[in-house]
Amino acid sequence: MPDNKELADTIRTVIQEELNPVRQELHELRTGQDELRTGQHELRSDMNELRTDMNELRTGQVELRTDMNELRTGQVELRTDVDVLITGQVELRSGLDELRIGQDVLTQDVGDLKLGQKMLENKVDKLEVRMENEVIEKISVLFDGHNLRGEQIKDLKTHFDERFDRIETDTRYLVSRVSRLENLAK
Repeated sequence: MPDNKELADTIRTVIQEELNPVRQELHELRTGQDELRTGQHELRSDMNELRTDMNELRTGQVELRTDMNELRTGQVELRTDVDVLITGQVELRSGLDELRIGQDVLTQDVGDLKLGQKMLENKVDKLEVRMENEVIEKISVLFDGHNLRGEQIKDLKTHFDERFDRIETDTRYLVSRVSRLENLAK
């Protein structure tokens, strides 16, 4: 019979042979457990990334809502501006219609002025003809009369000059005679 030591060695060998697959499985289990822990860490990391992404999505969603509200506000402002522009355009059209009416009135007035000018031109033409026929003839007669008067005045002047010369001569003669008579009388 084998001794205790041999028996213990044999048992040890058998146990070790039996334990080798268990150890192998245990090693595989530990490796699997490590892989699971790594996977779990990766899942946690992925989950944290997903949470971060979700928070970013929520923030983006809030920003989108804000942008959308701003766009709606801008759209309302644009509608108001368009209404103001339409009102201005209507006012401009009304002003343009008034200008056209005013232009028509001015065109009528210009036509009336042209007609009046034509009438004045006709009157001026008639006046010119009348002046040529009557006034120029009368001026001519007056000029001739003036020349005649001038000649008459010239003739009168000559006549008066001659008379004054005679009166002067007579006065000299009389003065000299009075002077002689006074001298004789003395």
